[in-house]
Amino acid sequence: MLRSLLAVILLATALPAADAQSDLPPAEILRRAARRDQVLRRERQRYECDVRLTVESLDRAGAVTETRTKNYVMRPTADISLGGELLDASGKTDKDAVEARKFMAVMDLDKMGPRYELTRENNASESGRECFVIRYRPKSGQPYDSNEEKIMNQLTGRLWIARDDFSILRSEGHLERPVTVALVASVYRLDFAYRSAPLPSGEPAPESFELALAVKAPFYHSAQRQRSVLSRYRVVGR
Repeated sequence: MLRSLLAVILLATALPAADAQSDLPPAEILRRAARRDQVLRRERQRYECDVRLTVESLDRAGAVTETRTKNYVMRPTADISLGGELLDASGKTDKDAVEARKFMAVMDLDKMGPRYELTRENNASESGRECFVIRYRPKSGQPYDSNEEKIMNQLTGRLWIARDDFSILRSEGHLERPVTVALVASVYRLDFAYRSAPLPSGEPAPESFELALAVKAPFYHSAQRQRSVLSRYRVVGR
């Protein structure tokens, strides 16, 4: 009897401890990711980087009608939510830079919990790290104060969040349905994708942002595809 009891005790202590993260609800994972994101944004205030922006104008069939490519340097600003200020070789910004910076502003993670239905999918690997995969879909009847929030209320997509420290390594999304933004105009396409890459310190930082946007109205159509590639991060002043 005593030997059997000792065997059970030894077996129990030899078993690996249960992974507390395996039962984390998606809202808690998102809350921790939002907290981690704020820390990483503040740490990136030490860096500047190069940004190569490519903007393509598209016709109704999706064919490219015009392409322009520009190079900027992204320098940190006091507002960490927008990542930084994009400046060209002359130290000035322009309309394309302003639009690109706006698109780089990742959705406010703190507001995603009440705005979306969150579910966990099977864990997956991203950039060699095991990640939680969180699926988000819009809840019906969400309030909005602007066209931007109205569009956000119809987004669906996924987030890849590192299990070890809750860093967001990748995200993607698209409109679930068209959104009316004026009396007769509607946004009928919005697709976006974000990927990260490690800084020299090992912490993840934005590597690319991609966005496709299309708006239509009677006798009017506008469609654009944009890609920003961030590289050569370095400490400001070095």
